[in-house]
Parts: sequence; structure tokens; C-alpha cells
Amino acid sequence: MLSSGSRPAIIYMGFLAQGYRLMWDQFILTLNIASTTICLFAIAFSLTQVRYQKTYRRLALIFLAVLIATIPELESQDGTKALILLSRAISLVSFCAAFLIFPLLYEYILRITTEGPPENTTLNRWHYFLFYIAIVASILIFFLPTDLETALLSIEMGGRLIYIYGTIILLIVLQLLTVIQWLIYTQLSSRVLKKFARRARDLFSNEEYRDLRWITWIIRAQMLYVILAFIDQIAEHFLDVTTFPHDYEVIYHLCLIVALGLWGLRQTPRLRGPQRTPSNPAKAKYANSALAPADQARIAQKLTLAMTKDHAYRDPDLSLAQLAEKTGITAHYISQTLNEHIGASFFDHVNHWRIEDAKKLLLESEKTVLAIAYEAGFNTRSAFYRAFSKHAGQTPTTFRLAHKK
Repeated sequence: MLSSGSRPAIIYMGFLAQGYRLMWDQFILTLNIASTTICLFAIAFSLTQVRYQKTYRRLALIFLAVLIATIPELESQDGTKALILLSRAISLVSFCAAFLIFPLLYEYILRITTEGPPENTTLNRWHYFLFYIAIVASILIFFLPTDLETALLSIEMGGRLIYIYGTIILLIVLQLLTVIQWLIYTQLSSRVLKKFARRARDLFSNEEYRDLRWITWIIRAQMLYVILAFIDQIAEHFLDVTTFPHDYEVIYHLCLIVALGLWGLRQTPRLRGPQRTPSNPAKAKYANSALAPADQARIAQKLTLAMTKDHAYRDPDLSLAQLAEKTGITAHYISQTLNEHIGASFFDHVNHWRIEDAKKLLLESEKTVLAIAYEAGFNTRSAFYRAFSKHAGQTPTTFRLAHKK
């Protein structure tokens, strides 16, 4: 039995817990408002872009799908029939929107990594097959009377929830297919991103705005979320246990929206654009024939001359097309020579010359490491340190201290 002195403390702790709960609810409400605001801004920003309209429209659809899929449920237990129907409709629309996120994100990845026309990246309708099934299941549930829905959805037996009838089985299958769907799109997206990374290193000498690792992290985070949500659904319906509280979902979705907005709104297709041709067409005589080893050796000498005499590598935005224009050699033959004769990608070859120049500047000048990085052709300090450590096996500062007398 509690003493009279302990009762005020218990009452105080109860009020304190209630106060913390109210503060937490307000915090979650603020996060919901922030997520909605960011989504609406991102949608408006994407739709106003003139360049790469179709790519930005896909991004706007992704934000719209995320926004709809994360709409909080309405409390309708004690509401009117209209409120109950509205709550049910919102939940079902949100449920269907979740099946659009995966194919839309995959199509967006295709659009920002393609070299060809964006029309070639439009997905077939079968990619939205699960979305169509979700619509059918949602319609079946929406038109069920409330009492019949309750009877069909659950039968309490020993504290466990047992799903019955075709509509409910369809919902379980859909949730399982969500995980399978995301696994498939994760694999497809990873394959596209790896292919893009290899192709970008053959065309460009820097990775600025071409590093799509942010998409990889979003895909992995979403994959983890889908698996946790599926486990939570199974645990909640069959074990009456919540493993993934809704509040944490709100925090996760805000992080997802911020990441997608922070990088997605700045991202543009990086392999697309007009290809430059050599200024002297006569030097493109090998355009329709294979390169002999002697021809590759001559092209390699011209490339070396462009680096040693013209310091072409010092252009931080140097691309394969630009080097082709400087040397009068087709981009195809430069790429073939680099791969077969020199044994390096365009990115690695140019950065090799940049690092050699940086080594010389580190030993012969008193310039700062950052100034040397810019002079050698790097456009960021992190890119310089990463490339230098890869080629020299140590940081620029360590190299200078170890070799400078």
C-alpha cells in the first residue's frame, strides 16, 4: 500500500510523463508539417524547370508519391460515417501510392544516367503491375460496409489475428510483393548505377555532380525500411506487437525527403549533351576501321604531348569530347587507345597527369595544398586527396614532408 507521502510524487511523475508525451506529439506534428512543406516545394521547383523537363517531372512524381504515401491516418473510431469513409479513402490512397515510389525512382535513375534520348527510358506498364493490383484491392475494401469489413478483416482467437477471404490474402501477398519488388528494383538500379560510373570515367576527368552514391544510400535505406515495415505488419497482425512505431516512420520519411530534395533537385542528366567533333575532319580517317598497334602508339604520343606541352589536364572540366577537339582525334579512338594501349580509363589517365604535376608543385613550391590541387586541375579538396592517396599511397601533406628537403 502506498504511503501518503509517495502519492504526490507519483502524481507529479504522471503529469511529467503526460507533458513529455504532448511535447513529443507536437514534435512529430512539426516533422509532418516539415515533410509536407519540403515535398510541396520540391514538386513546385521541379515542375518549373525548363531544361530536362521530363526528368524533373519524374522527380516531382516521386515527391508526390512519397507525400501521399506518408499521409498520417485520421482518427475515425468515434467519428461520423463520412469521416470514417474519408479516413478509409486516405489510408487506401496512401497504400496505393507506396507502390509507385519504386518504379518511379528507377525510371528517374535511368533518365539521369542515360546517354540517349530520354524517351528511351520510359518504363513499360508492367512495372506498375503491383500498383494496379493495389488499386483493385483498395476498391474492394473501400466499398465494404464497416461492420462487414471488421468481420472479414479479423477474427480474434487466442490473442492472434487471422486473415481470411480473398481480399485479405491479397493484401498479405501485396505486402510480401512490396519487399520482392524493392529487391528487384534495388538490383536493377545498382546495375544501372555501376554501368553509369564506368561510363562516366570514360568520358569525364572529374566526378563532380556525377557521383550518384547518394542514390545508392537512399535505395539501401528504403530497402531497410520496407523490410522493417513488413516485419512490423506481420508482428502487429499475428502477435499483436508493434516493432516499428509510427513516430519513427515520420522521422525516417523526413530524412528521406530531405536527402532526395538536397541532392535530387541539383542533379541533372550527366551523360547527355552534344558531342563535339574534331576540328580537322581529315584526322578522323580511322572512324570506320580498327586501330592498329602502330596507330595506337601514335595517338598515345599525341595524348602525351597534349598533357606535357598544353597541360590539358589542368582544365578541371576536361572531358573526352574536349580532348578530342584539342587533338583532332575522334573520341572513340582516344578511348580505344586509352583502354587497349595505355590500359587506363580517361578519368584515371587524366588524374595520373594531375597527380604527377601536383607532386612536382608540392616539392618545388611553397603553395598550399589546396592551391596546388586547383592548379593541377582538381576542383575540390576531397577529390584531390582521394586521387592522390590512390596514386601515391599517401596524403599530399605526408608526401611533401617525406620528400621535400
